[in-house]
Amino acid sequence: MDRKGCHLMVRIEVNGIKSAMIIDTGASNTVFDKNSFYLLAPEEKTDRIEALSTAVGSNNLETHTANISVLAFGEYQLENYKAVLLDLTNINDAFSAAGIPPVNGILGGDLLMKLKASVDYGNKILKFRIRRQKVLRN
Repeated sequence: MDRKGCHLMVRIEVNGIKSAMIIDTGASNTVFDKNSFYLLAPEEKTDRIEALSTAVGSNNLETHTANISVLAFGEYQLENYKAVLLDLTNINDAFSAAGIPPVNGILGGDLLMKLKASVDYGNKILKFRIRRQKVLRN
């Protein structure tokens, strides 16, 4: 959890590269910052899509997609994940002003549901309720 509020942060791996994500239970989809995505997956090609997304404080964000070969959450991994990419500059600028390091993305409801996750805000814990199968299919 960050020092200045109640944003839970989690470390994941994108193609073996550590990445910081905010957990946002109110976000429908997981998104990655399109500006830093090339550091996480330099070999992945991005595609612009016609749909526009909206976020708090922003309207009509240009949306891109890209494939992530391996998205890992501790011992669990998701292969060939189709990622949504947005410009998260506004979020990272706000974090910077508050003395919080930048993030590479927002972990949203789509993956939280797939991972059968629960968030314990009091103890600052993200738990997965997946049994047996460690490699998840997208």
